[in-house]
Amino acid sequence: MTTTGSHGSTTGSRAPSSHASSASAVPAASSRAHGIESLVCFMIANRSYALDVSLVREVVVVSAVFPVPRMPAPVVGVFSLRGATVALVETSLLLDLGSGGEPTTALVIVRNHQTVCGLTVDRVIGVSRFVTSNFIPADAGREPPEVIGFMPDERSGLLTVLDSGVVLSALNRLRFR
Repeated sequence: MTTTGSHGSTTGSRAPSSHASSASAVPAASSRAHGIESLVCFMIANRSYALDVSLVREVVVVSAVFPVPRMPAPVVGVFSLRGATVALVETSLLLDLGSGGEPTTALVIVRNHQTVCGLTVDRVIGVSRFVTSNFIPADAGREPPEVIGFMPDERSGLLTVLDSGVVLSALNRLRFR
């Protein structure tokens, strides 16, 4: 993952929401965390989150967002990234994480080496190694499906680790395939 800006540079988690999910509907959190090596850590609504770094191509500063009529609510609009038009999705609305700030920073999400969209974050905290022994799996009956677990961060708090598969599925429902 690189840290760049579409017109500048930048360097961005939150407690679980009250959604309930059944244990049978979602694979065990520890199995969903398998294969994660590093996490990009970010803030939304004064909460710390983390996402598998393999899903994030770069972090960009979004200087101008252009609205697009009749788009689903999470889609804020589009922005230009080195001449390409990229959809900007409000992460807090997409995953029901609470109100985020003004969309000025985005994680550029990729799948199969193709840009999918930008996900808004309030700010990026940095990149952390995923340490299995520090990982606390989420209770599937208590945490929403997008949360696979928690990890301590360097500020003596907890990062809420989001499930990359759930994030991609939510984007697929918006037709970002």
